[in-house]
Amino acid sequence: MLDDNAGASGQLLNFEKSALYVSNSMGKADGSRLASINGVQWVKCHERWIPRPYSFKIFSHRAFGDLTTANTDATVCEATKKIGIGIIVRNHKGEVLGSSTRNMDACFSPQLAEAIAILRDIRFVIEFSLFPVIIESDAKQVVDLINLGKASAADVWTVINDILFLVKDFPISIVLTGRNANCAAHSLAKLALSLSDDQFLLETCHPSVDGLIYAHCNG
Repeated sequence: MLDDNAGASGQLLNFEKSALYVSNSMGKADGSRLASINGVQWVKCHERWIPRPYSFKIFSHRAFGDLTTANTDATVCEATKKIGIGIIVRNHKGEVLGSSTRNMDACFSPQLAEAIAILRDIRFVIEFSLFPVIIESDAKQVVDLINLGKASAADVWTVINDILFLVKDFPISIVLTGRNANCAAHSLAKLALSLSDDQFLLETCHPSVDGLIYAHCNG
């Protein structure tokens, strides 16, 4: 798993500066055992929400159900010339398998920003093997262009071409969803505008969307 992470990120893990955090579902004994195998310190909680490769979390091997849903959204702030991207991945019970945010110093068109968000979502689920998966986006024009396999704008087509190249080898579907069903990803995208680093979490999400996740699980 660590070799896969190094290959995906292009950077080797520095064990001397690393600590291991595991979810509560794995338990103290397994956490301590994994830490000792890799020669790192085991901690009960991560100190702060930071991106890979400095924080790499291991999740327990449990049944995620037959289908995973990955919601994604992008927010463009013209005033600050920034784009926020939010991703949240859940199993068939609505339980969070992973989440991510990205802050980009750019001011692309909303269509291009949404296409980039979908591409990032696909890379996220591929990296952590969260299959089979349905990618949900509320960007109708972008979803239509992906399913048609074409786009008139060259920059949008470049991203869509990357999307089509990735999904052909994996059990991934890309579908349109309503804004109400995409509110958690939208909230993460708005949050990303205030963050400086790319951030990844497994089996949890930022506390600001906890209420939305609870409502989804009980709705």
